Amino acid sequence: MAKKRKQPTWLEYTGSIGKRNYHLSGDTLAEATRILKPIGAFASHFMPAIYLLDYTTGTYLSVTQNSEVIFGIHPDEFLEGGLACTIPRYRPDHLMLLNEEIFPDRVSFIRNIPPAQHANYIFTYSLQFKTSEGFTPLVQRSCFLQSDENGTPLLSLGMIIRMSGINNDERVVQTVEYVDPSILKAPELISTKNYYTRPLPELFSRREREVLLWMAEGLTSKEIADKLFVSEHTIINHRRHMQEKCNVSNSTALVSFALRKGIIT
Repeated sequence: MAKKRKQPTWLEYTGSIGKRNYHLSGDTLAEATRILKPIGAFASHFMPAIYLLDYTTGTYLSVTQNSEVIFGIHPDEFLEGGLACTIPRYRPDHLMLLNEEIFPDRVSFIRNIPPAQHANYIFTYSLQFKTSEGFTPLVQRSCFLQSDENGTPLLSLGMIIRMSGINNDERVVQTVEYVDPSILKAPELISTKNYYTRPLPELFSRREREVLLWMAEGLTSKEIADKLFVSEHTIINHRRHMQEKCNVSNSTALVSFALRKGIIT
């Protein structure tokens, strides 16, 4: 079996791509700038902040004015500082997830897509970012607007919105969606993955571990419910929540994952 290719972390990628001889398409830049210019004025009355990030230089080519509303930071700071302005503002454990897991997963996924279609795939994930009000829950949606012929992402277009009332400190969720540019319809969900700031075994409650142990013995939800003196619906909910935590789709995969990761022994 061929060894799986290790994808670069986000910081490795952004730190090395500028040292290579990549050139952005002038047509792509001109079109993106043309679209973003009127959007900036319009969007300043609403919540999403829109940006255009050049990976080859680590700089923002455009940031809409309402970024000041969301971050409490004037857009000129992002335009002048680039990623050097952005990186220190991530909540440290969320930056670690983006750097070591989320971005490498994006690159791994996009490598299997023809470069001409990269812009049709939208990556959405939740994060916490330091604003004038402290660490604030945000959601970022972005796509690789331009990649080279080898599938190396060069230019990213994204939008960021506040998510008031959502404050899950432990979980970061990333989805991948496909947008068909030829028709007007909602994006098609391709995948969803959960990432955690704490080791996964620590996220399981005593009762969840108990349910897992009975599942490993081959008991059904009804049989486990009878042993624990709870409803079958309660056991089904426990199972669903655990499958979500482990990014698996069925009970067999859940038990196998739990044994492999030491959640149960």
